[in-house]
Amino acid sequence: MATPRLTVVQRNAAREVDERYLSHFGLTELPFATTPSPLFAFQTESMLRGLGNIRNVATYRSGFGIVSGQVGTGKTTTMRLVESDLATRGHTVLAFSAIPGNTRQTEGSIAQDIANELRLPKVAGNSTDGYLNAIHEYANALDEQDVTMVVLIDEAQEIKPTTIRLVLRLLAMQTARNQLIQVILFGQSPEIMTAVKANRALHSRLSAHAELEPFAPDEVGEMIGHRLKI
Repeated sequence: MATPRLTVVQRNAAREVDERYLSHFGLTELPFATTPSPLFAFQTESMLRGLGNIRNVATYRSGFGIVSGQVGTGKTTTMRLVESDLATRGHTVLAFSAIPGNTRQTEGSIAQDIANELRLPKVAGNSTDGYLNAIHEYANALDEQDVTMVVLIDEAQEIKPTTIRLVLRLLAMQTARNQLIQVILFGQSPEIMTAVKANRALHSRLSAHAELEPFAPDEVGEMIGHRLKI
């Protein structure tokens, strides 16, 4: 069933309600919007462990990591924190709010999306190998400047075999001393691990896995207080 679209009148009415809410409480933005924002992130112990594990994947160029958790445990928020954290450390970070590419998840569409994010020139004939070669050259140039490329993929529990093949090709980009591209998947438990374990080649490359845990009862009030304080 298609999602009904709001009319202009309905959108304006909703906006007026939001503005009255913000004005009444003296806020500058809505504190409980559904879109994850690192600004409001309440960093639990499991989230801090996850940040540390994934930071190590990039720092030590160990290649492949996973952040998993049940619905609502903060995977996307953690991804945004990782993106910000790694970028401030000088890494080149590409973050996708969903599986890169369209729902077909072809190797070519994903490679092209990554190339577009890097603002690489268009490849003649949209050749998958051509885009991967361009990505390899770009990552190698970064490596010569002691910079690593990190690809973050959210909602990866829906990962398809074609995407796994592309991830493996990215992970195969190496020099004699360094892994050129690090790939971090963020996805729901247990689906994400089931999908990765089904591919022996990908699972064998896993160097870090962080499981986000639900808030403990005493953390719920702290999280709400933190969000309202921000």
